[in-house]
Amino acid sequence: NIYTNLDVARPKSVQAVLTAMGEGSKLFIAKQKNSFEEDPQPADIHRVGVLCRIKKVVKLGENNLRVYLEADERGVIQYIESAEGFFKVAIELAPDEEVSDQTECEAYMSVAKARLGECIPQNKKMSPELKDSLLGIEDYEEFVNVAAFNLSFNESEKQKILEERNTVRRLE
Repeated sequence: NIYTNLDVARPKSVQAVLTAMGEGSKLFIAKQKNSFEEDPQPADIHRVGVLCRIKKVVKLGENNLRVYLEADERGVIQYIESAEGFFKVAIELAPDEEVSDQTECEAYMSVAKARLGECIPQNKKMSPELKDSLLGIEDYEEFVNVAAFNLSFNESEKQKILEERNTVRRLE
């Protein structure tokens, strides 16, 4: 699983985190279509996101939180409503499709790892430990998820990878 942290400042987001903490510590994270929109509406939110488990919350100042998360599963919003000052969603879990051709997946995985090995030395932000960790991953889905999370793709590319359920197309 992937672990990360988010700094949360918007009142809607702070309320969502605090409510989730009281209801089992599950939080669905979905990216805004326009990150500069200060008051996003349901139509401004991507439908595919990640169901996370809140591991820890640290208060930063009066109205800000740092939220430590563990990503569990990809999900698709079925409906979204404004409630209690934040958005509540119903989601359907969206695992990757079953791999039908192991050989094809292995080939794409080999190519992806070779390209990764070529581009990592140029990426000053990536540690040698992360490179070794990525190159050591054997599970196709885990490799794509960890690579997409850690590599310097633009946000729209990361969203496309998240939305794609076919493992071969995710590896391409």
